[in-house]
Amino acid sequence: MNAARTKRSRSEHVADYYRALIADGQFRPGEVLPSENALAKRFEVSRVTVRKGLELLHQEKLIQPIQGYGWVFGSGAAPSGGSGRTCAGFLYPSELDGHESVERVFAGFMREAEKEGLFFEKLMLPRFSDTPFSELPISRRLLRGELCGVVVHGAFPRDYLLWMLKHEVPVIQIGSLLGASLPIPQVCYDLVQIYFEAVRMLLHHACRKPAIPLVRTTDHNEALIYGGVLSAQKAAGQPMDLSVVVPIEDYGAEEGQRLARRWLESGEVPDGVVAADEAMGIAMAQEFKRAKQQVRVVLVGNFLKQPGFDAVELDALTLGSEACSLLCQRLRERVSKPLLHYIPITLVQNPKSRKR
Repeated sequence: MNAARTKRSRSEHVADYYRALIADGQFRPGEVLPSENALAKRFEVSRVTVRKGLELLHQEKLIQPIQGYGWVFGSGAAPSGGSGRTCAGFLYPSELDGHESVERVFAGFMREAEKEGLFFEKLMLPRFSDTPFSELPISRRLLRGELCGVVVHGAFPRDYLLWMLKHEVPVIQIGSLLGASLPIPQVCYDLVQIYFEAVRMLLHHACRKPAIPLVRTTDHNEALIYGGVLSAQKAAGQPMDLSVVVPIEDYGAEEGQRLARRWLESGEVPDGVVAADEAMGIAMAQEFKRAKQQVRVVLVGNFLKQPGFDAVELDALTLGSEACSLLCQRLRERVSKPLLHYIPITLVQNPKSRKR
């Protein structure tokens, strides 16, 4: 009986968490919840417990299940992929399944897609694969006309995009100039601006040896990041160690702890860190605090909820909405020339921070 009571309390905890966010106005109708696997990891419970918590919200008509989307906030009619609805694919790396930033980008798609009468279907592929795109099921669906176009989120092999161009598939790429050399319309964050602002925050606090832990994507992205770093240095007129980009295998709290401990053990501790993942940045800050090391951490990401940090916040909802709108324009007009759309960023200054 005690076990049953504990399991129920955990389910209620999941439900209470989202009830509070809904009451606070942090979610709009049509936004997508993270996957059950992601929620199970976040709350450190089983998928069964998560599902029971979500069912409680469903009974209260706060969320609804939608095929191809998962659990969605609101109780309106679910979008359908059939009966005259045009269906496009939302292609993203399987490694990012359940990541909150992806879910919020997709929520932005949903919001705009309902206005346009377009249905998006989630499609996952490994980020790095030796399989030719022509041998993947998605290519056959595109050739048969089952998918009218594709929005590509994240870094995929260049051959995938070239195949789509060759077969005249309407495609939009979102992210941060991941395929800048290809004639593909893009909706992106400006990496130069993001890292200019993030590093400028560190320089404001007299940091001279910053570090930027990054999962390797493309040489082009790394060049843009260095461009932002150099621009910040020039604007501040301050010398700085330029060996800033630190290759890492993954993001997340565990990687943040591991990296911070490695720096502490080696004695090569940076005086500032730009963290492109909220969980990683918070974990590093905690490790530095325990070691009584003064290291300033600037967060970069979507839907940041951690107070007390300087941050560069990215608008994933607008990213998704703009990508959907651009794809619909491309479907209507068959626009051939590349277009570039930048999504604005928001700077969050820690009110308690002081210049050192």
